Parts: sequence; structure tokens; C-alpha cells
Amino acid sequence: MDTPYLPELYDLMTPVELSGDVAWYRRLALQACGPVLELAAGTGRVALELVRAGIDLCALDRDPRMLARLTQKHAALGETPAGGLEVVALDMRDFELGRRFALVICPLRSFQHNLEHDEQLACLGAVRRHLEPGGEFALDLSHPVRDFSRFAGDPGLWRWVDERELPGGERVLRSESVRYDFERKRMHSRARFEHCDASGNLLHTHLRALELSYLGASDAEQLLAEAGFDDVRAYGGFDESPLGEDSEVQVIRARRPTGS
Repeated sequence: MDTPYLPELYDLMTPVELSGDVAWYRRLALQACGPVLELAAGTGRVALELVRAGIDLCALDRDPRMLARLTQKHAALGETPAGGLEVVALDMRDFELGRRFALVICPLRSFQHNLEHDEQLACLGAVRRHLEPGGEFALDLSHPVRDFSRFAGDPGLWRWVDERELPGGERVLRSESVRYDFERKRMHSRARFEHCDASGNLLHTHLRALELSYLGASDAEQLLAEAGFDDVRAYGGFDESPLGEDSEVQVIRARRPTGS
């Protein structure tokens, strides 16, 4: 069972920009020339940057605590945002908003929360219904080929990831363990957050457990085609470089066909 995200901890440990993802989603949103829907928007890491850029955005997430944090951060912006923001507490696998969008995005591997094939198709079906004909769906996924080389040889081994300093010298350290279920195409991720005082003494620990699906490039292409998308393009980074074995991420763009 997944452990819910803690919004404050999520914001602390997640940089605003990850390998150029925000800039890429912002560029697509500006090119789309229409409203944008973000799935699994969380606390607004991407959403608020798009709103700052003048994009009218609908932020959808099933966790009301994450959306409350997003709303709080939006209200605290020092300047009047150029774009509009709507916040909706719904599951990305089953939603109906009654309108269409020029672009739908799903950043930070969030599509992988859809574990089963029918859940993935349900999500893509909802995305397709909410896109204008010719509208685009953009998302990023983990890259199994690279991740297998890092984690599959030592299942359950804990690895240090990063740390953040808090006011007063306190620190939060993050480590991670990943185990793969190759038969079911699942990732079982455990993230451990250790909050230490300025002297390095442990104050408390938070453990977050996630079960995620994973998709190879051919899996993703086949799934999108089955859901009625065309013009599917897969890249190995947010610079839209070719996808290769050493790529850190799969970056995907697909369209709802015109006339459909």
C-alpha cells in the first residue's frame, strides 16, 4: 500500500526544476495557445510556473492535502499571476470536467501511479476526451533500461539520494530502495527521510512506500495507440534528444487525431 505524500516534505525535497522538465512543459503550454490540464499536479511545482507564464491551467490531483498546499502557495505569490488557476480534487483515472484543453500534461512520472493496464487505458481515455482534436498529451516516465542497471542487481539495497538544510542547521537526508517485479512490471520504491539536528543527531524518520508501474518505450507507444492517440514521439530527455540505453527519462508526446 502506498504511503501518502507529506506536502511540506515533498516541497522540501523536490527541486523546482528537474533536468529541464518545467521549461519543457512551459514551452509546450505556450505553443498550445489554449488552456492546459495537469494531471497529478501535487503541490504545484509545475502548475505555478505555468500560471506565472500566463497559462490558464486546471490542476487535478486526488490528494486534497497536496492541492491545499498548492492553493496556499498560489495565494502567497508576491505578484498577480498572469494566468488563471483552477484546482480540482479528482482521480486521473476517472474524471469529467465538461470542457476540453489544448494540452494535457502529466509530469514527474506520475502516470506510473496507474498500475494495471485497464487503469492506464482509463486514464488515457479520460485524457483523450478532454483534449481538443489535434491537442497534445505530454508526459515523462522512468526509463526501465537505465533503472534496471542501477537497482535490479541489488534489490532492497538502500542508496543515499540527497539532503536538504533547514533553518538553524537542521538537515533532512533522503535514501531510497527499489525492488522490481518483472513479471507484473512494477517498481516497489521505499524512500526514507531522516530529520537530524545541527549536530547530526536523528530527530525522527519518515518512510514513504510507493508501488509504481513501469513502461518501456514500445509499451508506452502501444498503449497510446490502443487509447486512440497518434503521432507518438519518445525522447531521451527534455531537450528532445534521442532515447537511448543511457537516457535518464522517457519524454513522450502524443496527439488526439484531428477529426476524432
